[in-house]
Amino acid sequence: MHATLRRMRRRPQLDFSDYLELRQLRDEGDARVERALAHLEAALPVRFAAAIPHLVTLADAPSPPPRGLSREAVRAMFQMRAEFAAHGRARAGLMGFDLPDADGLKDWLDFVENERRHAMQVRASLRELDRRIWAVYTGERRMPVAAPFDG
Repeated sequence: MHATLRRMRRRPQLDFSDYLELRQLRDEGDARVERALAHLEAALPVRFAAAIPHLVTLADAPSPPPRGLSREAVRAMFQMRAEFAAHGRARAGLMGFDLPDADGLKDWLDFVENERRHAMQVRASLRELDRRIWAVYTGERRMPVAAPFDG
C-alpha cells in the first residue's frame, strides 16, 4: 500500500485536499490510489472531477470548468497549487539522512526543527488553498469531509 494511503487511513476524516493529493499521485502514474479516489469522489462528493486538469502536466481536463470559469483561469489556479505543493514535497524529501558529527550538531538540529515547522505551515497553507479551490469550483465555502478509505 502506498505510504500516503496508509497515512490517510489513520486520519479521522478526509477532505478535498486529500483528494487532490491522491489525484496528484494518480496523475504521476500510481494506479494504487484509484479505489481511494473513487471513495472520496462519492463521499465528498466531487462532482467536478472530470473538470480538474491533469495535476502533473496541467493539460486541460476532459470536461469544461464549472461556474463559467475559463480553462486558462483553472490552469493558473492549479499551477499556483502545484508550485506550493512542490515546495512541501522538496522538504519531505530531505528526511532520512545521517546526523552530522561534532560542533555543528546543535545548529543543524535547530535548522531541521525550523524546517519541520515550516513544512507544517506549508501543509496547512496548502489545505487552505485547496479549500479555496473547492469554493471556486462549487461556490461552497466549507469543504465537506469524508470517512477514511478502508480498502
